[in-house]
Amino acid sequence: MSLLETEAIVLKGMRLGEADKLATLLTSKKGKVKAVAKGARRSRSRFGAALEPFTYCNVILFEKKPTVLMRMNQADILKPFMKIREDLDRIQAAARMVQIVSALLPEGEANPKIFSLLLTGLGEVEKSDHLEWLVRVFEIRCLKHTGYQARLDRCLTCQREIDSKPAYFSPKSGGTLCGACARTTRDPLEFVSSGTVSLLRLVARMNWSGLFRLKATPKMLQEVKNVADAHFAFILGRPL
Repeated sequence: MSLLETEAIVLKGMRLGEADKLATLLTSKKGKVKAVAKGARRSRSRFGAALEPFTYCNVILFEKKPTVLMRMNQADILKPFMKIREDLDRIQAAARMVQIVSALLPEGEANPKIFSLLLTGLGEVEKSDHLEWLVRVFEIRCLKHTGYQARLDRCLTCQREIDSKPAYFSPKSGGTLCGACARTTRDPLEFVSSGTVSLLRLVARMNWSGLFRLKATPKMLQEVKNVADAHFAFILGRPL
């Protein structure tokens, strides 16, 4: 049996037996894991509120191979993100982030960039008034850090640069097609204006502080959402 002490973000939890809880965690050292917290649902549990969704905590886990489940011995809250749970819109934004991370990441593979991205994202959800834009930014960055970043600089068929003209996003190809090449395929495509293509490129490479200086129209936000939804659906084989 090995001992692991690590920072973690609670993705979700479910009841297990009469008093236990099964928690899905994103840890900084071991990626996504599932752990059983014995007695976590008792009124005087030592875990308290540490296993509530979105909570950032420090946990001590025991791993006994070949069992896939770990056992949680201790969880100390580092940041509860209480303001998220006090507002329905913030809950929905945070839940979307957690859902994306949980769906994209395999278990047991550390991804420090995704851990940092989710932690930063939850912090922004707690204080931001631009939740839709924030979620769209998170989606694009998450695709980048999991190796699914779309190719947006040129047409994937004819290899011509995508400049100031509208383009079409192909989930199957993972990138853009020019108007001429889009007419030759039967694959499902999402229309993206030239402004949205430029916005997607910027979001993929800018830091957080710069992202909130960008201006996105409602139409551009909708196009970004359509692209992200189609991309996730193809990667996962189902809609989020």
